[in-house]
Amino acid sequence: MIGPEHRRRMMGRLFAHWRDFLLARLYRELAWSYDLVSWLVSLGRWDHWRRVALRYLGPGRVLEVGCGTGHLLLAMAREGRPLWGCDLSSPMLRQARRRMRRAGREVSLCQARVQALPFAEAAFGAVVCTFPSGYIAEGQTWAEFERVLLPGGRIVVVYGISAGGRSLRQWLLRALLALGRTRGYALRPAWAGRGRLRVRRLIVPEGDDRVALLLGEKATNAGSFAT
Repeated sequence: MIGPEHRRRMMGRLFAHWRDFLLARLYRELAWSYDLVSWLVSLGRWDHWRRVALRYLGPGRVLEVGCGTGHLLLAMAREGRPLWGCDLSSPMLRQARRRMRRAGREVSLCQARVQALPFAEAAFGAVVCTFPSGYIAEGQTWAEFERVLLPGGRIVVVYGISAGGRSLRQWLLRALLALGRTRGYALRPAWAGRGRLRVRRLIVPEGDDRVALLLGEKATNAGSFAT
């Protein structure tokens, strides 16, 4: 006879399976609906959380990894930054290209795996990534980040949200985040201090919410860090 605890575990695994299945579709054939879904599950806060990354970018050319439908790319383009965006999903890149055309902006885009970026060494002053999937925990990802960064360059990763406040809206937001596993505070940068990268974790206020970031810096040619 199946006990209640075993039944709960089975239901949890079934829910996780279908959630991950639907998320995978969202990056592929349902990419056209990604912006709407992101807006709904965040109650309109997704773009605010994503833009926190802009506070930590220095000067120079920027690479956005996992650029998705291009919202953050467009925000950076409007600031006059030289840019590249890459994503593994061709449907997401199509959405990004449409967004840039509608806005009258020219931004270089390419399809690529983050573990094998098609760029020369020291090509960028900053790498930015918001709400990444499991690739962000892979050592090869961070080796590529280090490779394409200029000495003294920065990596900014927005990876988790914690909703504060006591309003009904914030309570609903916490429930939605729990369903989507968007609270990323458990992620630990095991690569911190390896190679020429120094990585630290920040929790940044954004309205009633808290945004979790990884902020990395590549050592200068002299082996020191700018900050």
